[in-house]
Amino acid sequence: MRTGFRTTIATLVSCAALAACAATQPSMEIRSDRNPAANFAVYATYAWATAPLQAPQWPAHDAAVVNPTLREKRLPQAIAQIFASFPPRTAR
Repeated sequence: MRTGFRTTIATLVSCAALAACAATQPSMEIRSDRNPAANFAVYATYAWATAPLQAPQWPAHDAAVVNPTLREKRLPQAIAQIFASFPPRTAR
């Protein structure tokens, strides 16, 4: 019987709080501005085209994509080449 009483009190307090929030004046004021002479013909509308989903087409000549051993060899080489293109760091 004690839990039913607590549930009833909690429900009444919640309803009272909700009623108090609904009865108060909102603290936010919404303003709008419009121009009846605005020309909307100059604006264009766009829509995204839906493309059919397909499996990705891998180039047949790029064996590193499907062969992990080639990828493991070529990836460090590519990273070294990228870092080599940066100017050398100077001491501060």
